[in-house]
This record gives sequence, structure tokens and C-alpha cells, in this order.
Amino acid sequence: MSLGNRQQHINKFTEKQQFDLIVVGGGISGAGIALDAASRGLSVLLLEENDFASGSSSKSSKAILSSLFYLKSLKFIKAISSKIEEQILYKNAMFLLYPQKVILPVSKKQSGSYLLISIFLQLFRIFSHKVIARRLKNRLLTQKAPLLDTKHFSKAFEFNQYKINDSRLVITLLKTAAKNNATILNYCPVTGLILNAGLAEGVSFTDTLNKQTYRAYSKHIITSTGIFGNKFLHPNYKTQTPNVTHKSCFASFDANKLPIKQAFSFNIDSTTDLFVCPKENMVYAGISKSLHLGTQIAEYDAEAQNLIHLLTNAFKGVSLTQSDIIAKWAELSPVSLKPQAQDNYKVSTLPSGIMVTPYCRFGKYRLLAKKTVDEIQRIRIKNGFPDIGKCKTDRLKLMGLPESIQTEADLIEYADSRFDEAKHVSISRHDFKLLFYRYGSEVAEITERAFDHYNNNRNPQQAWLKAELDYLIEHEMLIKPSDFFEHRTELAYFYPNKVNYKFVASYLTDSDLA
Repeated sequence: MSLGNRQQHINKFTEKQQFDLIVVGGGISGAGIALDAASRGLSVLLLEENDFASGSSSKSSKAILSSLFYLKSLKFIKAISSKIEEQILYKNAMFLLYPQKVILPVSKKQSGSYLLISIFLQLFRIFSHKVIARRLKNRLLTQKAPLLDTKHFSKAFEFNQYKINDSRLVITLLKTAAKNNATILNYCPVTGLILNAGLAEGVSFTDTLNKQTYRAYSKHIITSTGIFGNKFLHPNYKTQTPNVTHKSCFASFDANKLPIKQAFSFNIDSTTDLFVCPKENMVYAGISKSLHLGTQIAEYDAEAQNLIHLLTNAFKGVSLTQSDIIAKWAELSPVSLKPQAQDNYKVSTLPSGIMVTPYCRFGKYRLLAKKTVDEIQRIRIKNGFPDIGKCKTDRLKLMGLPESIQTEADLIEYADSRFDEAKHVSISRHDFKLLFYRYGSEVAEITERAFDHYNNNRNPQQAWLKAELDYLIEHEMLIKPSDFFEHRTELAYFYPNKVNYKFVASYLTDSDLA
């Protein structure tokens, strides 16, 4: 997947291009489907209107919390399924995930839930011989969470979860799909349907870089565009867009203003959750509302004030104002009026034959992809096409994770060996760690480019930035500076002192690769 071969891919559409599957939407759902289908041998085209992961997929809690969500909801079977998926993801994309313990405080009103979860965790440990959480009470809770207001929360659970760079996971899935011969294009919005007797047999799309419109054909078209949809794929776009959504608003703070050392997940009420998580010298927090009316992320200031109010109530001695917010982001996702159908990842089919994927939680994208491609296979076999086999993504390592790495110790040893090479271009262990946990083994190519730039200008900081930009232009279709700071690196959210918009914009304009 590169900007260099991007134009080569575009040029192919001057002739009729037939695919087994067209996926519209370059977020977590679309990326997962593209990889599953491509890994089974289907020819795949994925079209994204903006940049990859530019919607909700880059504006999440930055953590894998599916199993925790289901445990809080007392859906224990789904919690087990989610925990299995978390382990599969960790095994296949270890460099993108970071183990994080999350404390779930329990109020007196939630004592019944506390008892049920305790029984489940005990049974799970007995039958699986695995510990996924432990109970915290009284002195132990105070030691682990000294700022927690224990007047409201006297008990808690501590769960083993993962932090994740959400947009990096999406882009790594897409790169792995491209490695399996999928055609992946950003900034190519679908602008129309190609119909035959009322059924879709292709799409027209416009490359917003060269302003040209092209056509692509497939018997199977899937839209995974989330809450905002695509009016050209949906005949009743305005009336079908759901007006009941899950809204999440997040903000990051300096750790000196919000000195939280542990991650927390609070149930505020039946529709509202509060999540707090440390990240180096920052702490970010978010409030999620399950029943938000409308499709616009509006009145962020009001949500931010509510978030600050909840934080000051939950933690002793914390005093915050909106001026303390360093960065903020928000997401919207649809809420199904039939939660059972949404949890089962049932794909719906429009009268035009286009398939529409439901919303799924970040940690369970692989199950949605598997069910979707299984359904495509069922239809293909019915129409006389050969069997493409079973899903392979449960054992498919993503780009950036060598096959030789099996454990966290292997990963650390591998990263250390790469740092021994990179440190000759004057990079700190901390800054190299940031690079490694974005790109995994691909950091070796960035290191080679850094050596070249350093030999030219002897400026190590610029050498590493130019090397990273070169890699992203060539391998990840980086086009805009904002895409670099928000969707490729998260610098805008957590490392604002490293944001050099003017330099990046100039380099992207002047680069021979652009």
C-alpha cells in the first residue's frame, strides 16, 4: 500500500476492473473485512472517502474494553468471547497493544452486580485456570487508587485489558490486506451506483487528488461507513440513518493536573460511562452516553464541562477547568434498536443487493469480518463458485510482527536489538519505543532512511521525522499533514510539543514521493 503505486492502481480503472468484493469504508470494520476476504483469496477493492481511520476508528477510548463492557452488563458468555478475541489480537499484533490494568469501582447501589461478577470470575478461574481480574477491597483499593473517593466506591475489580493505538490497528490491517493483494485507496469517495435491473453490479468513485471519476465492478458490495453512511449506496439515506447513537467525548490532560496512575472504568448510570487512563505524562478521560439523539457531534464544551464535573467528583483533590484540556476528540456510533441483532453482527442486505455491516465494538472487528465473508462465501457457493475456505485471521500475524515473535519477551528482545542499531542516529530509547509501537519490525526501514537523512544534514531530529514521513508516503498513502498527526501517530492527542505542522506540510509538498 503506497502512494507510489496508488496512481498505478488508479490507472488500472481506465479499463473495466472486476473484483470479487468491493468494500466501502476504511475504518476498523471495512479493514477487517478486506483482510479476511483477501486472505481467503478473493480479489478486493476498498474505497475510503477521506483518510483511513479518519472517522470513529481513530476517536475511540484507545483501549480494548469489549470484555469489560460485557462483564459490566452481566453478559458473561459474550465477555468470554471478547476475552478470546483480545488474546487473538494480542498474539497477532503484539506491538500495537500494551497491557493495562483497569479498575472498575463498584458503588453500594451496584452490590448485586458485584456479587454476580465475583461468582463468574471465580468459576472462570476454576474451569479455565486463568485469572482475568481480581477483587479490590478496603486497604488494597486505597493502595491501588489513593485518589478514588471511597465514600462512593468501597469495592472494585481490577481487570487485565489492553491499550491500543486504534488508527494504527486499522492501517496495519489494511497494509496486511494489501500484502494479500487487496487494492486499497483513500480519498476516493463513492459517487454513484452501477445498476442492472435494480441490482448493484458496481460503483463509480472519484479520486479527489486528480478529480477523475472511475468505475469498478463486483457482484458483492459492502458498506461499512458507520453512522454517516453513504447516500449513493443507500436509496433511503436520510430516513434510514439512525438518530439514536452512542456518543463518546474524550479529552487529554497533563498528568500534573490529573495525577491518576491507574486506568478506571466507571458506571455513572444506566446510559453513561466514564473512562480514565494514564499515558506517559498525560492522562486522558472520556464520557460515553449510550442514548444520544442526532448524528452531529455538537456542544463539545457542554460535554467537556460534564466530563470535568465527573472527574472532580470521582477523585479527591482534583481541580480542573476547560483550559486544562490539551486535546479533545469525539465519536458517534449507531445504537441498534435490537441489541441482540447488533451483538450477533448480522449483516443486512438492501434491495439493491448491497450489504450493510452493523456497528461492532473495536475488539470484536474480526468476528464481524468473519461472519460477513462467510455470508459472501455462502452466496458464492450457491451461485456455483468454488469454496474459498475458512477464516484465517485468527492465526494471521499482521505486518510488523515477525513470525519468530511468540511472547512479550520475544518482542522486547527484538525491539532492543533494533534500538541498538537506531541509537547511532541519536534517538532516545523513549522516542524509538514510540516508533516501534507504531510500526513494529517495519521500523527497520525507517531506521535505514534516518541514516541516509542524517548523513545529509547531521540533524538527528529532522532525520527521524523525514524518515518516518518517507515511509508513510511510500507505504501508507500519507497525503495530508493532519493525517500524519491524528491518524498515523496520535501526536496531536498526546504529544502536542512534537507537532510541527509547518515542517510536515512543507515536506509533503516538496517530497519527490508526493
